[in-house]
Amino acid sequence: MSIKPVEFQVMIPKTSEVSKINQDEKHKSHIIQQEQNLDIKNKTQSDLRQVNKKEKVNNMTVEDSLKKDQEKKKKDKKDKKNPNDPNDSNDIYSSKIDIRI
Repeated sequence: MSIKPVEFQVMIPKTSEVSKINQDEKHKSHIIQQEQNLDIKNKTQSDLRQVNKKEKVNNMTVEDSLKKDQEKKKKDKKDKKNPNDPNDSNDIYSSKIDIRI
Protein backbone atom coordinates (compact mmCIF):
# COMPACT_ATOMS: atom_id res chain seq x y z
CA MET A 1 0.00 0.00 0.00
CA SER A 2 1.55 3.22 -1.10
CA ILE A 3 0.89 6.62 0.42
CA LYS A 4 0.47 9.54 -1.91
CA PRO A 5 1.81 12.96 -0.98
CA VAL A 6 -1.67 14.38 -0.56
CA GLU A 7 -2.65 11.60 1.87
CA PHE A 8 0.58 12.05 3.73
CA GLN A 9 -0.16 15.73 4.33
CA VAL A 10 -3.51 14.77 5.88
CA MET A 11 -2.04 11.94 7.99
CA ILE A 12 0.68 13.95 9.72
CA PRO A 13 -1.65 16.27 11.70
CA LYS A 14 -3.83 13.30 12.69
CA THR A 15 -1.00 11.32 14.28
CA SER A 16 -1.24 13.29 17.52
CA GLU A 17 -4.96 12.53 17.74
CA VAL A 18 -4.40 8.86 17.10
CA SER A 19 -1.60 8.65 19.67
CA LYS A 20 -3.78 10.38 22.28
CA ILE A 21 -6.65 7.94 21.65
CA ASN A 22 -4.26 4.99 21.85
CA GLN A 23 -2.73 6.26 25.09
CA ASP A 24 -6.19 6.82 26.62
CA GLU A 25 -7.18 3.23 25.82
CA LYS A 26 -4.03 1.89 27.46
CA HIS A 27 -4.55 3.90 30.65
CA LYS A 28 -8.28 3.30 30.88
CA SER A 29 -7.91 0.11 32.95
CA HIS A 30 -5.50 1.85 35.31
CA ILE A 31 -7.93 4.72 35.82
CA ILE A 32 -10.83 2.35 36.45
CA GLN A 33 -8.80 0.47 39.04
CA GLN A 34 -7.91 3.71 40.83
CA GLU A 35 -11.58 4.71 40.94
CA GLN A 36 -12.55 1.34 42.37
CA ASN A 37 -9.86 1.61 45.02
CA LEU A 38 -11.14 5.05 45.98
CA ASP A 39 -14.71 3.73 46.22
CA ILE A 40 -13.59 0.86 48.46
CA LYS A 41 -11.61 3.22 50.67
CA ASN A 42 -14.59 5.57 51.05
CA LYS A 43 -16.92 2.68 51.83
CA THR A 44 -14.64 1.28 54.52
CA GLN A 45 -14.29 4.73 56.08
CA SER A 46 -18.04 5.19 56.19
CA ASP A 47 -18.52 1.65 57.59
CA LEU A 48 -16.06 2.40 60.37
CA ARG A 49 -17.97 5.53 61.35
CA GLN A 50 -21.41 3.94 61.19
CA VAL A 51 -22.92 2.36 64.27
CA ASN A 52 -24.14 -1.16 63.66
CA LYS A 53 -27.56 -2.30 64.78
CA LYS A 54 -27.52 -3.89 68.19
CA GLU A 55 -29.24 -7.24 68.62
CA LYS A 56 -31.86 -7.84 71.28
CA VAL A 57 -29.41 -8.82 73.99
CA ASN A 58 -30.96 -6.71 76.72
CA ASN A 59 -33.73 -9.19 77.50
CA MET A 60 -31.59 -12.31 77.39
CA THR A 61 -30.06 -13.69 80.56
CA VAL A 62 -27.29 -16.19 81.05
CA GLU A 63 -29.75 -18.92 81.95
CA ASP A 64 -31.72 -18.35 78.76
CA SER A 65 -28.61 -18.64 76.65
CA LEU A 66 -27.54 -21.82 78.48
CA LYS A 67 -30.97 -23.36 77.93
CA LYS A 68 -30.83 -22.54 74.25
CA ASP A 69 -27.38 -24.09 73.97
CA GLN A 70 -28.51 -27.27 75.74
CA GLU A 71 -31.60 -27.57 73.58
CA LYS A 72 -29.51 -27.14 70.49
CA LYS A 73 -27.07 -29.85 71.62
CA LYS A 74 -29.94 -32.25 72.35
CA LYS A 75 -31.44 -31.59 68.96
CA ASP A 76 -28.09 -32.17 67.26
CA LYS A 77 -27.66 -35.49 69.10
CA LYS A 78 -31.13 -36.62 68.05
CA ASP A 79 -30.44 -35.68 64.47
CA LYS A 80 -27.14 -37.57 64.47
CA LYS A 81 -28.56 -40.66 66.10
CA ASN A 82 -29.50 -43.36 63.64
CA PRO A 83 -32.10 -45.86 64.90
CA ASN A 84 -30.91 -48.57 62.47
CA ASP A 85 -27.31 -48.49 63.65
CA PRO A 86 -26.48 -51.79 65.45
CA ASN A 87 -23.45 -50.29 67.21
CA ASP A 88 -25.56 -47.58 68.78
CA SER A 89 -26.84 -48.49 72.22
CA ASN A 90 -29.71 -46.88 74.09
CA ASP A 91 -27.56 -46.05 77.06
CA ILE A 92 -24.90 -43.67 75.83
CA TYR A 93 -22.90 -43.63 79.06
CA SER A 94 -22.72 -47.38 79.66
CA SER A 95 -19.33 -48.98 79.56
CA LYS A 96 -17.84 -52.37 80.24
CA ILE A 97 -14.64 -52.97 82.14
CA ASP A 98 -12.85 -56.29 81.96
CA ILE A 99 -10.07 -56.73 84.53
CA ARG A 100 -7.95 -59.83 84.93
CA ILE A 101 -5.61 -60.45 87.81
